[in-house]
Amino acid sequence: MTMVTPRSRTVFLCLGALGAALMYAGDMLLYWGSGATDLSPLGLAPAMAGVAPERLVLGGYAGPLASLLYAAGFWGIARLLRPGRQILQWLVFLLFCMAMLYGGAYHSHYPHLAFTAANPHTLARTAGYIDLLAMGASVPMACASVLFIYAVLRGFTYCPRAMALLTPLPLFLCAAPLQHLPEPLLLPLAGGWNNLLFIIFFLACARVRNKDGAPGAGHGAPGADATHEAGPGRSLDSLAPGGIGIIQTVSCPADVQERLAALGINPGNAVRMLRPGDNRVVECCGTFVALAEKFAGRITITPTDETL
Repeated sequence: MTMVTPRSRTVFLCLGALGAALMYAGDMLLYWGSGATDLSPLGLAPAMAGVAPERLVLGGYAGPLASLLYAAGFWGIARLLRPGRQILQWLVFLLFCMAMLYGGAYHSHYPHLAFTAANPHTLARTAGYIDLLAMGASVPMACASVLFIYAVLRGFTYCPRAMALLTPLPLFLCAAPLQHLPEPLLLPLAGGWNNLLFIIFFLACARVRNKDGAPGAGHGAPGADATHEAGPGRSLDSLAPGGIGIIQTVSCPADVQERLAALGINPGNAVRMLRPGDNRVVECCGTFVALAEKFAGRITITPTDETL
């Protein structure tokens, strides 16, 4: 995957939240105010038959556009995984996108329920097809969610472990009690929960910053916000080959600082000098990083005897 800065990742995640909000608005256009109490396709069909056809078409039409915005959000989700986890990043991204391809088609077919409500045979076949699309969305969505939960719990992401509770699979399980809500809460909450949960997921992930806690950040290395009293800071270039220091400050331009942060070059992390000189290479958070002299000179460290 190409480099995505934390700032641009937040933009992608907000686009995902916008897609979820658009899909939710489409849900409400399809059946808000219909008086439906059975939210299955066959249960919604007779209630939706009383909704204006223009409104149904507009509600169904929101699905494909919302899916595109969802895909942008899933790109942001994938970029929450740390460098070096490319296979896991691609699996999470592609599975989420596959789920939403079917999810957008599922949503866009809902107007057909109303259009075929007067013909029981055609309605049954339409509902069966919509259920099949739902399965096509649910299976890859569950797989992607499980993989992301695994990555969060193993420390492969920038997310705190508590974020596992705000991923799609645990949030989806909250839908069961919502089915028993009375009107007027049933349709806006239970009927739109599949998209509301993604608004929660995307916005929670948008608050994540590249702070470590990372695997390989050093045994006992202080956190990103820790202060160090081991002596005055020195330039990163002062480290001898094999020498280790704790990063104190990174005073590079903002865009460079964000790219370095994505690679683990953050205050509080341990860094080892592997190869000094014009082609210097350092190791940080399990990642090898080549640094130009003008940037290495703007990184201060406190030498340490800790192991990396």
